[in-house]
Amino acid sequence: MVSVDDAETNTRFAKEHEADFPILSDPEKTVANAYGVLGPSGLASRWTFYIGPDRKILEELGVKKK
Repeated sequence: MVSVDDAETNTRFAKEHEADFPILSDPEKTVANAYGVLGPSGLASRWTFYIGPDRKILEELGVKKK
């Protein structure tokens, strides 16, 4: 999971929800921009990318903000 929130916010979220997966903090929005999911408001759209063993995107699910 990637979030544009800072690491401290994501750590609190993970503890509160007992997340059993890593959360990558992307406050500079580098990853969100690279995947094309950053909206004009600066918030990332909820989007799922299935990535194969060869590191290529197999499938995308979601609705990108314009």
